[in-house]
Amino acid sequence: MRRHTLIDDYEIWFSNCSWSLFAILTFREAPPRSKADRLLYEWLDEIEQEDGDADFRWCRVVDRSTDEDWLCFYILVGGLRSGSRHYWAYRWEELAGDASISYPFTGGGAKKLLAEAVSPRGDFAVQYKLGLAAPAWVA
Repeated sequence: MRRHTLIDDYEIWFSNCSWSLFAILTFREAPPRSKADRLLYEWLDEIEQEDGDADFRWCRVVDRSTDEDWLCFYILVGGLRSGSRHYWAYRWEELAGDASISYPFTGGGAKKLLAEAVSPRGDFAVQYKLGLAAPAWVA
């Protein structure tokens, strides 16, 4: 699949989903990727357990420097009962580093977000957990 087609398809999905939070998560220090992933999954698990509904879902885009010494996660979270951005920003700061969280995210910035995620070589640094909002083309 060509790069722009992939971006366009994901943009359609993102734009048609209701997202509760959009977060930019950074780290106090440059952790190994496995540790960064563990911290993210811990944070997302807490969100799902404490605030998620049956349609809980998330999507992560990884942004990293070419020499791998800097790492940032862009996260969309949907399917929340209340979605308190301040509480979840504070919780990320306790776990790992800085968090900038906004809401609501309607999908308007999805194309730019995804364009950053798909490298010119076609590598796609996106990971997601889908709830009931999974698009038919993902299956």
